[in-house]
Amino acid sequence: MIDGKTIRNSLYNIITKLGSILFPVVTFSYVSRIFLAEGMGRINFARSLVSFFALFANLGISQYGVRECSKIKDNHEELSRSFFEIIVINLLSAVIAYILLFIFISSNSKAQFYQYEIILFSLTIFLGIIGADWLYTALEDYRYIALRSLVLQITALVMVLLFVHTKEDIYKYIIIQVIASAGGNIFGLLHLKKYISLKRFTHFGIVRHVRSILKLFLVIFFIRIFADMDTVMLGYLSTEKEVGLYSASNKISSVLSGMIASATAVFLPKIAYSFNKGDNEKVKSFLMTSMQGILMISIPISIGSCIFAERFILILSGIGFQEAALSSQILSIRTFLSPVNAMLLVNYLIPKEEEKEAIIITAAAAIGNIFLNYLLIPSTGAVGASVATVAAEAIELVFLYFFVRKQISFRDLFSTFPQCCICVIPVILIAYAASRIVNNNFLSIISGVVLSVPVYLFLLWRMHNPVVDMAIKMIRDRKNKVVQ
Repeated sequence: MIDGKTIRNSLYNIITKLGSILFPVVTFSYVSRIFLAEGMGRINFARSLVSFFALFANLGISQYGVRECSKIKDNHEELSRSFFEIIVINLLSAVIAYILLFIFISSNSKAQFYQYEIILFSLTIFLGIIGADWLYTALEDYRYIALRSLVLQITALVMVLLFVHTKEDIYKYIIIQVIASAGGNIFGLLHLKKYISLKRFTHFGIVRHVRSILKLFLVIFFIRIFADMDTVMLGYLSTEKEVGLYSASNKISSVLSGMIASATAVFLPKIAYSFNKGDNEKVKSFLMTSMQGILMISIPISIGSCIFAERFILILSGIGFQEAALSSQILSIRTFLSPVNAMLLVNYLIPKEEEKEAIIITAAAAIGNIFLNYLLIPSTGAVGASVATVAAEAIELVFLYFFVRKQISFRDLFSTFPQCCICVIPVILIAYAASRIVNNNFLSIISGVVLSVPVYLFLLWRMHNPVVDMAIKMIRDRKNKVVQ
C-alpha cells in the first residue's frame, strides 16, 4: 500500500518536473515569436551540444548517487563520507569535460560559429555539480527540490519578459535559461548541512565508486544519444529551421512524458532501499503500482496530444511553426513509450545493479536512433528525426522485455492495459469532437480535457482499476480520520 508521504513526494516531483519543462515551454512560446525558427534552432543546437559534455561531467553520478545514498541513508557518517567521495569524482570529471569542450570548439568550424552560445550554456556543467540534487532525491527531500525549482522558474519567466524583446537579446535569454535550470544549485550548498557532516575525513575510498559510476555513465550516455542526437544531427544534416520545428514538437512530448515519469520516479530510492534489504515483495509492489499509474495516465495523454497536436503547436510557438504538427503527432507515441521504459530501466534494472544489461539495452536503442537519423533526416528533416526517436523508444522496450521477462511478469505489469484502452475510447471521441467543433485553440484543448477526464475516471472506477480504487480508499480513510 502506498502511503501519504509517497503521494506527496510524487506531487512534489511532478511540480519540479513540470516547472523545469513547463516554464521553458511558456518562455519558448514567447521567445520563438522573437527569434523565429532559425534563432530557436541556433539556441537548441548549442544547448544540445553542451548537453553531451555535461553528460561526461556528470558520468553516471546522479543515478549512482541516488542508488547508493538510498542504501545508507540511516548511517549519517557513512552517508557524509560517500557524499564527499562522489563529489570529488564529479569535480574531476567536470574539469575533463571542460577541457574536451574547449578542444572541440577550437577544432570544429560549426562549433566556432556558435561558440558564445555554447560557452554560456556550459555554465550549467559547473552549477550542476554543486547542486547535488541526487542526495536530496535519495533522502526523499522532494519538497525542497520542488520549492527551489519553482521559485527559480518563476524568476526566470519574469526576467525573460523584462529583458528579452528583440533578436539581439539571444545571449540574455541563454543566461536566463542557465539561471533557471541550474542557478538554484548555489542554494543547495547551504541546504547540505541539514544532512551532511562537514567534518574532515581522514580516509576517502574514491576508487570503490568508479567502476559502478562508469557503468552507469555508459547507460546514461546511450540514453542521451537518442534524446539529443536528433537535434545535433538535424543541425549538421539539415537546416536551422528544421531544428526549430523539431524543438517545438519535442517540447510538447518532453513535457507530457516527463510529467508522467516524474510521478513514479519517487519509487527509485524506495526500490533501491528495498533491494538492499532483500525485500523483493515490496519491490514488486512498487513496480506494479508504478506501471499501473503510468498506463492509466500515459494512454489518454498520448492520444490527446496526437489529436490536439496542431493546436498545441499554434499555442506554444505560433503560425510559423505549423509545419511541426506532423512531428508532434509522431512524437505523441513517445509520450507512452518513454515513461514505461524509464520505469523498467531506471526504477528496476539500475537499483538491482544490472548495469551490464542496461548498457546493452540503451546501446541498441542509441545505435538504432543514429542509423535512422542518418537515413531519414536529409530527406525528411524534423519528421525523420521524430520517427527515429519513437523507433529508438520501441527498440528499448523490446530489449527490456527480453532482459526482464524472466524476472518480472510482463503479463502482470501490463494487466491493466486492456482496461485502460477500453476506457479511453470515449476520450478519443470527445477530444476529436472538441478539436473539430471549438475554434479557439486554448478552449478546444481545455474543453476536451474537462469533458473527457471525468468520463475516463468513472469508467476506470466501474472496471475497478487498482490505482483508482486505491485513491478512493485513501480519500475515504482520511475522511474517517477527520470525522473521528
